This record gives sequence, C-alpha cells and structure tokens, in this order.
Amino acid sequence: MILMELLFWAIIAVLFIYKLIALLGRVDINDEEQARERRQASRFGCKGYYQGGEGCTAPMQQIQDVEILSGLESKLSNKIRETLRIIKENDKNFTIDAFLIGVRKAFPMIIGAFASGDTKALSYLLSNALYQMFVKDINARLELGNKLERKVLKVDSVEVDDVTITGTVVQIYVNIQSMQSYILRDSLGHVIDGAEGLSIRAEDKWVFQRDLSSGDIWALIETG
Repeated sequence: MILMELLFWAIIAVLFIYKLIALLGRVDINDEEQARERRQASRFGCKGYYQGGEGCTAPMQQIQDVEILSGLESKLSNKIRETLRIIKENDKNFTIDAFLIGVRKAFPMIIGAFASGDTKALSYLLSNALYQMFVKDINARLELGNKLERKVLKVDSVEVDDVTITGTVVQIYVNIQSMQSYILRDSLGHVIDGAEGLSIRAEDKWVFQRDLSSGDIWALIETG
C-alpha cells in the first residue's frame, strides 16, 4: 500500500514538472515570428525597424503614424503640403484631388457663362469683386452689339501653383492649360477677332478662395 502511494505521488510530481517546463518554455507563434524578423532585420542594419539598445525593436509602421499622400500631393512642395495639412485639419472632407476635379468642371462653365452673358451663373462662382468686373465687360460688349463665341474644347491640365492661408482664408493658385475656340462678331455678324474653325491653346492662371470659418464654397477671385 505504501509502495503504491509513493508511486502515485511520483507520477503526479513528474506530470507537474513536465507541465511547468512546457508552460515556461512555450513561445507564442507570433512572438517567435517577430523575434525571427528582428534577428533577420538586424543583419541589414534594422531595415524597416527602429534601432534600440537591445537591437531591432518593433516595426516602424507599428510606432509611426504615416500620412498617406495621393500621387498628386506627393509631387507638391513641402510648403504647399503643409498648408494643405492645415486645410484638412479644418475641413476633414477636403482633398486637393477633388478640388482640381471641381476646377476642371467649373472652368468651361465660367468661360461659357462669360461668353453668353449669363450673369446669374457667374454670381454663384465668382467673388463679388470679380463678378462686378465680369458684368461690366459683358455690358460693354452688349452695348456695342458684339457677340462673343468662346468655348473650351478640352482641358489638358490643371496644376497647383501655390496654396496660401491667412487666418482662415485659403487661396489656391492654379494653372490651367486648355484648347479653346474664340470668335468675336460685330452686330452684323462679321468676325472682328478670332477665326472660324480655329482652335487655340490657352494658358489661364486662376485663383480660388474660401473662408474655412464659414460655409461658403470656393469662389474664383482672380483670372489672368
């Protein structure tokens, strides 16, 4: 009986020791994988990892917040990208890509509205000061009886020249390359400028403005 009792406790002790060794020696698969990657990375100067006192530490992407830039933003200067970052902090929905798509759409609309004398359409897209200038030119043309036929045939490119911010007022300078047709006729229909069937390559430098503190939309404030 005593022998059987000793044998029982011996088996229990062996099982306990075995379980303890297994527990202490167990390595989580993920931990083992990360350790292997750190050892491998250390052979190449901790590439992709931060260099710590004990060798390569956690992967950079786990420590550093990385700002993902669009292909367009990555080509802009650091100064412009920093200004765009400030705009995004005030308007989470803003992206320069979407803004330039909007410019592509607004450009032929504004050119067409100016040519046809559609002052109502212009009032939604221009600043008050620029709107008054456009209306003055349109009225002068109408008084002479002249007719402007100007149309954007194709927008080749819209590029950002500069972005500035003063207080909460943002201005974006864009360079627009396009193909346009242009004819100016007198009251009798005679061509006094431009030519029939002629398309010209035009370069326009426009400036759009918006006050981030208001609900206003972007408005064209300057053309050139």
